[in-house]
Amino acid sequence: MVDFVYDTAEFVLDYAGPGTGVKSTIVYAAKSGKSIVSAVKSGVSKGWNKIKGWRGKTDEVVPDVVPVPNFSNYATLATKNSNSMEVVLGKYNVDLNAVSYDRVAQARGATFFHLENWDDVSRKIGAEKMWNINEAFLSQQVSLGKSFVLTHDPKAATGYFLDEIKFLRNKGYDFVQNGSVWTSVKN
Repeated sequence: MVDFVYDTAEFVLDYAGPGTGVKSTIVYAAKSGKSIVSAVKSGVSKGWNKIKGWRGKTDEVVPDVVPVPNFSNYATLATKNSNSMEVVLGKYNVDLNAVSYDRVAQARGATFFHLENWDDVSRKIGAEKMWNINEAFLSQQVSLGKSFVLTHDPKAATGYFLDEIKFLRNKGYDFVQNGSVWTSVKN
């Protein structure tokens, strides 16, 4: 038997209730530390009769089953000064003479995003999925009712900073200049 343990893994399953003939596709997520095999056996015991990406016995792991990273956990790890009700976003700059969102946040005592092991995580989950961690961070901060401060002009935003601005605007935020920063206004 081949078995793997993942932080989080999702499986797409077809469910047919006994005697109903009704089928619908659902997603089953294995909880932290639970193996794929035990997750699938649990699903089968609940009446799921066909597991996409699996064949034969439920203890056979098929290579096309890929674990899904838990972006919220990464976002929580990347949240600095989480007790503040203000979040600072902007561009990162290594030049100590230039404005960088992390230094502004530290000076203000504000919450900010900084994933210490960015390169390692990027290699693990794939660079194309790194935005999902930023998005989870923003969702967490929005759900806590925090205000946002931008260190750079949102009209000139690029990269992840632009994605953050778009995300917040879709959540009903706009930004007005207030001295050297831009503060959030909830529409």
